[in-house]
Amino acid sequence: FETLFVGWEIIGLTSFLLIAFYRHRYLPVKNAYKTLSNYRLSDMALILVMWMVHHYMHKNVSFTELPAVAAKIASDENHGTGLFIAGMILFAAVVKSAQFPFSSWLPRAMEGPTPSSAVFYGSLSVHLGVYLLLRTHTFWEMLPWFRWVIAGFGLLTAVVSSLIARVQSTIKGQIAYSSSAQIGLIF
Repeated sequence: FETLFVGWEIIGLTSFLLIAFYRHRYLPVKNAYKTLSNYRLSDMALILVMWMVHHYMHKNVSFTELPAVAAKIASDENHGTGLFIAGMILFAAVVKSAQFPFSSWLPRAMEGPTPSSAVFYGSLSVHLGVYLLLRTHTFWEMLPWFRWVIAGFGLLTAVVSSLIARVQSTIKGQIAYSSSAQIGLIF
């Protein structure tokens, strides 16, 4: 988790610097702070996951040890802890991947100075939430309701974002909402 968090933070910092490249204009700076505030929400959720897993297991836990964490939580019948960890994993993934209702930061993040900013968000940044879900699936795979919640977020985002993408007047806005809809389908 700690290594993932370092990469998670590097993406956040480079995103902020890329969006606020034109720092003498008002809109890029405003959009950079909006994106940064959403990233901080996902960062706090990931920190809470790390804290709860450390608190519960009394050690650093790698992704390969997550089944043992899930088994210990199930054997102790500590369902509140499991619900909290799974919920914070989902919250971090939803915010970072610009899923509904947090999809509004993605088109604002396209304020970067080059078309590569659109590619950066369309291919790298928004896929981190999916990556987090893939890496932690051994923890939540036995929770059928959790899988339905993930699918619900994805389906809702795919529908809403694809409808919004159809009425965007700029190419970057269309790319942003299309990327959000595509990530919704992956969810």
